[in-house]
Amino acid sequence: MRLIDNPIWVTFNFFDRFDWLSVFFTFLSEPDLVDPVWKFVRRVPPPDFGRVARCNQVHSSKICIIDNSSNINKLCEEHLCCDGLLTDICDIPLEIRTADCVPVFLVDGRKRVIGLVHCGWRGVASFVHLEALRLIISHFDSCPEDIWMYLGPSIGRESYEVGNEVISAFQGRYSFGADGRLNLKKLIIKEVMEKFHIPLKHIAFFPFDTYRENYLSSYRRDGKSFRVMRSLMMIKSS
Repeated sequence: MRLIDNPIWVTFNFFDRFDWLSVFFTFLSEPDLVDPVWKFVRRVPPPDFGRVARCNQVHSSKICIIDNSSNINKLCEEHLCCDGLLTDICDIPLEIRTADCVPVFLVDGRKRVIGLVHCGWRGVASFVHLEALRLIISHFDSCPEDIWMYLGPSIGRESYEVGNEVISAFQGRYSFGADGRLNLKKLIIKEVMEKFHIPLKHIAFFPFDTYRENYLSSYRRDGKSFRVMRSLMMIKSS
């Protein structure tokens, strides 16, 4: 995955409620000052992380947990074979990379547990979003009413026409119109609320389309020249 050269670093205003949390995201370029995106993000200095835990993103439903029993140094040296990371350990930045897929940020605001999940259509078809929440609740004893979820920049429905393989994968779970377009964020939110009853007021999403906005990366738009955007989050120690 090729990273963006000289990215614009931003954070999502949604996370301002958590003063113990650091969240970062990379744009391809800086939007105009009057662009409505600035209602949702603001510029921040680049993070200075000495080590990062990252998935190799195999479009699976596998989630890795980083806890006190983990070999932290080894985990940060190797790319974990999974599509999501959960932790309650301070000073361990989690990272995923996307260029149309949905980066899902999870936070237990009471127990200070965080998660990052890479949600492409294959992962969502395999319920990776639900597996991440199941593990937060079962492993960390989190309560659904304490969980917050933010869906970062991804391809929008109007730009996401899909074929028979994708339509078949979501048979019975999503009603495709005649145009065969998929709203992946809508499906994720619907299933999370139905399965775990996360409060609607705890769920938000970035409303702009990676395909249509030139300051965002899009694999579908850019083809072989695409660059990946980085999503990072970390529990601060102080």
